[in-house]
This record gives sequence, structure tokens and C-alpha cells, in this order.
Amino acid sequence: MTASTLTARDIVYRACRILKVSALDDPPSAAVAGEMLALLNGMLSNWSVKGLSAYTHAALTLDSTMGTDAALDLGLPYLLAAVGANDFEAALGETEAALAQDCMNDARKLYGTWTTDVLDIDSGLKYMPGLGSGYTQF
Repeated sequence: MTASTLTARDIVYRACRILKVSALDDPPSAAVAGEMLALLNGMLSNWSVKGLSAYTHAALTLDSTMGTDAALDLGLPYLLAAVGANDFEAALGETEAALAQDCMNDARKLYGTWTTDVLDIDSGLKYMPGLGSGYTQF
């Protein structure tokens, strides 16, 4: 495995742009960045709690280098955006939702199978805002 060189700030800022919470050339506000960081820490902590056996999480600050494999660098912002979409009253398109699901599948491949009998991922990944009306269940 190759360690990621991204910081938590990179993931948070990209997720904010995906959700259109911040513009491409503007960083998110401190409050938004703080909320997204809390969601990122919760999401990654949940991986080890819910059973990705080879992943352990250490709490991140915005300047922390991600403790994940570099293979997840592209997908983590989409996964974080999926988790935070409801909090920011935003919707993900089908492409973004698919990239988030791909990232979760890649995490499973990298860090082992879930040790729990039933896969129970964050609620933000069970129901994602779909295009048009309603939510899409995975």
C-alpha cells in the first residue's frame, strides 16, 4: 500500500466544492471546514468501528496527512461529500454518487472485509440524494 500525501484539508476542500458549498477559487468558511472535518473523522473512525479490520483511525486536523492508502485519494472527497450532503442540504449527481460508492468498495478491498455480519455503512451512503425527486437507496 502507498500512503496518501493528501491532507485532510485537501479532502475537505474538494468535498466542499463537490457539494458547491464553496467556489473553486475560495476556501470554505472556518465553520464549514470544521463541520466537514468532523464528518471526515467520524466517517473514517466508523470504518474501524464497523469492521474494516486492517484500518485504524487517528483523529485528523486539517493539516494532518491522510492515514489512508493513496488509491483512495480520488474517491475520498466524493465519499465525504456523500456523507455530508444532507447536512449541507445538497444533492449529489449520479456520477458523484457512483464515485463515492466506488471509493467505499476500494476501501473494502484495501482494508479487508467487514468483521460484522451485516454491512452497515453511514446513513449518508445508504440513501443519497438523487437527481430529480427522492433518494436513491444503495
